[in-house]
Amino acid sequence: MTIKPNYIISQIPSVADFNTFAANPALQYITTVNLNAVTTNISSVFSSTYDNYRFEFSKIYSTSGFVTFPLMSFTSGAGTAHFDGVKSTSSAGANSFNGQNGSAYWLCGYCNTTQLDAGQISMDIYNPFNTKTTSYTSKFSNSTGGGFAGGIVNTTTSYTGCQIVGLFGSNIVGTLRVYGYRKA
Repeated sequence: MTIKPNYIISQIPSVADFNTFAANPALQYITTVNLNAVTTNISSVFSSTYDNYRFEFSKIYSTSGFVTFPLMSFTSGAGTAHFDGVKSTSSAGANSFNGQNGSAYWLCGYCNTTQLDAGQISMDIYNPFNTKTTSYTSKFSNSTGGGFAGGIVNTTTSYTGCQIVGLFGSNIVGTLRVYGYRKA
């Protein structure tokens, strides 16, 4: 498949080009997971098919207000190799930063504590299956604010799956859609 990398404003893509784009979108759907537990295991989601992934959480809320994301291989975990930072701003104008060094999980975003105020988190995960350092970036928003986060797992372990965990033993409720970024 050949996809022309750059069109300039004066160029109009052909019908064949549009058909190629439509048949080969950059994001390839993998699965949908309904979340309603303290811990949800998502096994065999990472593979050699994709290098990078998009996790889209929608209508998500938790009684703790945090969504955590420890990467797991289900044969050996990442242990305390997670490093991250979360920056958020509330609708009242308050700013906060939370950084973690050597944690057992990533904080991928803040969410509200009720279904009425449920929010969304968009998270990109880079190289979880490859034997390279795995990293992530995310952005999140809800009815009371929003922010962004990013971090790494400081190992070169190949991961096949992960867990979505409610911090402090709280349920995570919502919908997760997983996509893989098409390789060029």
